[in-house]
Amino acid sequence: MCFLICFNFLFAQINTPEFYERQMNVLRNLDINPSFISDLIFVQTQQDIKSKHAQTLIDSMQNFSKVTPMIRKILAQQEVPDEILYLAMVESGLKTHSVSNAKAVGVWQFMQPTARNLGLRIDAYVDERRDPVKSTYAATNYLKELKEEFGKWYLALLAYNCGNGKLRQAIKQAGSDDLSVLLNPDKKYLSLETRNFIRKILTLAF
Repeated sequence: MCFLICFNFLFAQINTPEFYERQMNVLRNLDINPSFISDLIFVQTQQDIKSKHAQTLIDSMQNFSKVTPMIRKILAQQEVPDEILYLAMVESGLKTHSVSNAKAVGVWQFMQPTARNLGLRIDAYVDERRDPVKSTYAATNYLKELKEEFGKWYLALLAYNCGNGKLRQAIKQAGSDDLSVLLNPDKKYLSLETRNFIRKILTLAF
């Protein structure tokens, strides 16, 4: 299964009806307007993203079979789109002990304050951010809260990366919550990191 996903990511036949339908399903599941499929900047950057992150995906293979079935089971139980899996892949490469330069930890890359607010235990004896089951439940609960606040799954993904306040400000400045508008590189409503974050998730999911 992992090999198939890696193969599809690296060598997908982009002109086939099956590939197009898969893209449409991803966009629908994340509440993204289908017209985003032809967003010029996204189309132009997809291959660049694939080239830059091919090794990251390959490195994730050894972790894939360990945690992916569990993550997908919890996502289904929590009625969260299966595509959320790729958020974790972008964040950590599915490594349970991943630590970022900013000290975010685990598969879902939680900072301490956020993790504690979500009920995860962090002390001298245990850090539940490293627990793939407990942290996945925490992540799904957090994403569902963001979805409730912003109304659309892709907005929940953006808020997961940049924070509620910055996303609200971006939507206000843009006068729209349309993804193509929010990702406008000239207006810079969102940081480059956040703009690339959602593009990476979609490219992996496609």
